Amino acid sequence: MTFDKFLFQAYRIVVIKKWNHEELTDEKLTLAVTANENLKSLGYTLTPKDVIALATSASMENIFEKVRDYTGQVKAAPMYPNFPWQVMEMDEATYRFHQMVHYFSTYGIEAVLGKEVQKGWLPKTEAVERTEEDNALFYHKTLELVEEGKQYSLYLRKVLSKKERMTDPEKEWVAFCLEKKSALLDFSQLKVTFKQNLLQVFYIAFCNMEPEAFCNLMHTLCQHTGDVWKCMDYALTKCDYHFTTSQKKRLVKLLEMYPIADFRANLMLSNKKGERIVKMLEYLSYNNFSRKSEYQEAVRALRNKELKSWEAQAKLWLKDDKESALSFIAKRPGMMLRWLAWLLREGCGEAHILHHLLPGAGQLSVQTLNSVLVHFSSQKEQKEAEAVSRICTSLLEEKFKCISTEFQGKKVYLQTGDIALEHSILMGNTKSPLVGYLKSGMAYKIPKEANIVRFFTYWNDKKRVDIDLHAELLDAERNPMHIGWNAQYKGNGIAMSGDLTVSNSAEYIDVDLNHPEAPQLVVFNISDYHSENWRFTDVETCFCGLMAVENLGEKVKLYDPKNCFFSHDLTTVPTQDIAYGFLDVKNRTVIFWGKPDTYLRAEEYQAGEFGLKAYLDILLKSQQAQLVSRKEEAEVILSIEKEEGAICLADNNFYLDI
Repeated sequence: MTFDKFLFQAYRIVVIKKWNHEELTDEKLTLAVTANENLKSLGYTLTPKDVIALATSASMENIFEKVRDYTGQVKAAPMYPNFPWQVMEMDEATYRFHQMVHYFSTYGIEAVLGKEVQKGWLPKTEAVERTEEDNALFYHKTLELVEEGKQYSLYLRKVLSKKERMTDPEKEWVAFCLEKKSALLDFSQLKVTFKQNLLQVFYIAFCNMEPEAFCNLMHTLCQHTGDVWKCMDYALTKCDYHFTTSQKKRLVKLLEMYPIADFRANLMLSNKKGERIVKMLEYLSYNNFSRKSEYQEAVRALRNKELKSWEAQAKLWLKDDKESALSFIAKRPGMMLRWLAWLLREGCGEAHILHHLLPGAGQLSVQTLNSVLVHFSSQKEQKEAEAVSRICTSLLEEKFKCISTEFQGKKVYLQTGDIALEHSILMGNTKSPLVGYLKSGMAYKIPKEANIVRFFTYWNDKKRVDIDLHAELLDAERNPMHIGWNAQYKGNGIAMSGDLTVSNSAEYIDVDLNHPEAPQLVVFNISDYHSENWRFTDVETCFCGLMAVENLGEKVKLYDPKNCFFSHDLTTVPTQDIAYGFLDVKNRTVIFWGKPDTYLRAEEYQAGEFGLKAYLDILLKSQQAQLVSRKEEAEVILSIEKEEGAICLADNNFYLDI
């Protein structure tokens, strides 16, 4: 995946060549409007401002092809090109015979001859040429244009300002920008809001900046020596546990730029962390390069085990005096939040815990509060779960009272578009690493015109690759059923298009929403079956998604990007299995999940009660905002996705950053 493609998939940003507003003509504007109409056939649109930017750029002619490539093209027919009728009308004996012959012509021949098969046997079918497009069922998704050369700084500002942990793909592209595009960046302008993301910035700056500049920058970015130790530990592993003399000197200097009280407090947060710091001090040759005696004395006390860890002190106090212990622990509200369930089990009262935590609510991370609420709202079997949820809800309310937003005390209209707020789940730290604009857990409304929900995949590679789709479901009586190559191929209004085991292939699973025996819940999984050693990252091209279908005419195209709820490039995730998404037939919603290394069955699916609607209700109430039912009445418009004239929750990461 290229960086520009990543920007498109993660932020709906398209990079175009430099524009000059003085060159705008009626002819160019007409061409730009035409290009925008073409983009709508892919499900996207530009704001009027960006239509003008496109008209004065050198990218007008190829923007459609670029976005089409980024979206993904299905360039092959399924095993039965006239799907779904062929499968629905086919008897099982014929289907299984075709399946066995196809398997023998690939896996079987390879096992016998020891040679790779590029294309196996397929049943002969006279396919009807599919030339018609289905009706558009969704709102057009708004794209944002950025001038070539500015995308790297824009990306770093977006990802490093977020108060949440970066995904693996985000880390890779941060490293790419800092290492390959450093000439276009100003390190002094970087702001890293979430401390775990400091690791990447620290290491790149450590390897590329002059010692004094490095120390000054990291002293600004790291709030305390605890941050420095974490970053240093990461750098140590990246440097194969060897620092040069120059590197040791600058790291010791950085540590001693902080007050001695801070240095001492962060040496021994816990016994395990203290032991790790002792080892790091050896790699630093600390005594050789330290220039401050009080810091040397603190290190001596650590090595001689004279320092008590903060954790040990807290637990010791808890045995003798719970009230004093809570006062002590509350000085680190983030730690106290993580200890909630344990404190309750130790006999601390819910009211007392909340009393000590509320004054520090403004220091708490919304991401952490969300993660705790999401986890415990689905863990009802734990007796502390309800108490933890109540405490965190109160803290979230207090946190939101401490912040200032553009909609504080104003009339607000919430533009939800295709998103079903009441069924959307907040995932917190468990969100999917798959690159996409909206995070996992988001529920999409199935358009009222839609009759089918289609799970699809397309893959291609120089080698033979076998990707498999699966649907796990519960029928009306909640009995489990499996649709897939190793199970049923149709039933309860669901049909699969045939299992292909070669490259340049497409597979589909259709769910008929109107079928009298339609299931209550369908879980969609996807697997790279080709070999135990293969992962999706080993495949040149592989993407999948879920799509709404209104018309099943014989000439209607099977794949239509404008009617996709969502789709994802799978080649960024090193896994063989992904629990991709859910279909809730009763509530007519589709939810993106995207959990790697997971194959999920319908009966295992469990969602917590704390979701996006509850989160936004708390946010608006705490901000004393009045929710109105009409745009015309609103002073501020909040939208889930990009929309002109609105505050976009996704772009501003309001779920976690405020």
